[in-house]
Amino acid sequence: ARDPAPRDHHPLPLLAATLLCACSAGAPTSTPSGGSTTRAAASLSGRDVGLQLRPVLEVQPANAAQCTSASDAPPSTAPVTACASDGSLVYSLGPAVVTGTQWDTLRVDDVSVPGTTQIDALLDPSGSSALTQATGELFSNDEPRNQLAVYAEGVVLSAPTVQQPIYGGALVIAGGLTNDEAQALLDRLTSA
Repeated sequence: ARDPAPRDHHPLPLLAATLLCACSAGAPTSTPSGGSTTRAAASLSGRDVGLQLRPVLEVQPANAAQCTSASDAPPSTAPVTACASDGSLVYSLGPAVVTGTQWDTLRVDDVSVPGTTQIDALLDPSGSSALTQATGELFSNDEPRNQLAVYAEGVVLSAPTVQQPIYGGALVIAGGLTNDEAQALLDRLTSA
C-alpha cells in the first residue's frame, strides 16, 4: 500500500498547530509570562454550529486548482474531501464523529504567548462519549488514519495526531489562528 503523505511531512506543520486534550473546561490557562485572557464562552444549547471532528482517511499534497475555495459542508454522515485552511493539503475525511450539535461551549482564550491563541471547547455528554470512542479507535492506527480533523466552513482547520483516548469532553484547539481570526471564526459559527 502506498503511504498517502510524504515521509518528510508532519501533520502538524507548526508547533502545537492543534492540540486535543482532556483539559479542565472553564479554567483560564496560566502561562509563565503571567496569565491569560479568556473571553466569555458561547453557550450553544444543541444548535448546529458547523464545527465537526472527522477521522482522516487519506492526505495528499494539494495542487493550486484543488484549493481555490471552501466547499459547503456535506451532511455529517457523509465522507468529505476538503483542503487544509492554508491550501497545502487535501484530506479525505470519514463521517463526523462529533457533529455541530454536540458542542456545549466554545470560547477564545488568549494564552499570553505572542501569536498563540486557543479555542477552549466543551462537548455535551453525547459528544464526549463519541470523542472518547473515536479517539480510542484512532490512536492505534498508522498515519494518517490516527489523525482527527477539525473541520468547519468547508476546510480542515487542523488534523492533529491522536496519541491516546480523550476522556471528559473538554478539549483545546490551539495554534494556527490569531486571536482575531479565532474570535471571528467563533462569531461566525455561533451566531444565531
